[in-house]
Amino acid sequence: MVLILIILSTLVTTTFSLSCLKCYGEGNKRCQGPVVECPPDFKACVTTIGSDTVGGNEKTWISRNCGRMNMCSSSGSLTTDFGVKKISSSCCYTSNCSLPTPKFPEGNIDKNGVSCRGCDSERGSSCLSNPKTIQCAGEENICVLMTNITKE
Repeated sequence: MVLILIILSTLVTTTFSLSCLKCYGEGNKRCQGPVVECPPDFKACVTTIGSDTVGGNEKTWISRNCGRMNMCSSSGSLTTDFGVKKISSSCCYTSNCSLPTPKFPEGNIDKNGVSCRGCDSERGSSCLSNPKTIQCAGEENICVLMTNITKE
């Protein structure tokens, strides 16, 4: 009887953790990598796609990893004075699950009347001396502070 209780209590306290593919790929490269065990508070396998368009040149990427539920089914865009960034995600909820790559929402490029202050600065120069106005498009309705550091 004691042995049965020990086995049952072991089964009850054992939690099954989620395992997801962890990878990153750019352009047409496939997203390949290991399957990893997720931390207990990560309840979804998240696939995220992104694109950065600068001067008419688009660079795309895909990422897969463990994630929190609030990362699922989200998408958005960010217009800057040098280009547009887009991101979209989708999730599945079982170990090693495979889901279709998310799609970007149909992009509305029409200006919407919202504007934000922006600037370009290089090598630590101040944005205060060269402010610009960025016109938002589509559903973009908030201004963000973004720092982009590039390697040479």
